[in-house]
Amino acid sequence: MRRVTLSVLLAVILTPVLVSGADAPAAKRATTRAAVRAVVQALVDATNKADVNAMMELYSRRPEVSSIGEGVITRGWDAIHTLSGQMEGKEGSYTVSAGPIDVTPLGASYALAVFPLTIKGATPQGTVELPGAASMILEKSGSTWKILNDHTSTNWPNPGQKED
Repeated sequence: MRRVTLSVLLAVILTPVLVSGADAPAAKRATTRAAVRAVVQALVDATNKADVNAMMELYSRRPEVSSIGEGVITRGWDAIHTLSGQMEGKEGSYTVSAGPIDVTPLGASYALAVFPLTIKGATPQGTVELPGAASMILEKSGSTWKILNDHTSTNWPNPGQKED
């Protein structure tokens, strides 16, 4: 009888621990996804404010950090900072919006974010809206996620193409 009581007691104590342990990977993935989405949204918000310092705080300072846009590769934090500096003083002349952000954890310390985006900007011919897509590789650095690589492309209209 004592053996049965001990078995029941162990089952009652260990079942919640084992079940929560089974959910731990799913919970960790959900936490990773939420944290990475927050970084992407913070980058979009800082971009719309033309806040280069806030943008650059989201990037890794590792030498291999890179940014790719419209076929141009920019390597290194300083070079990305210089490129981003072209946005200063242009707040309000464009807006960037991100669609649903899909996040794929890549082990414990890396994640891939993929999302559609739209860039709206003023031109002499009027407002232009460019649909596009972006991907980012992020690395967990301490308790924060930092962008290690971003890649953005837009779907520029064909000059000979008539709009609907």
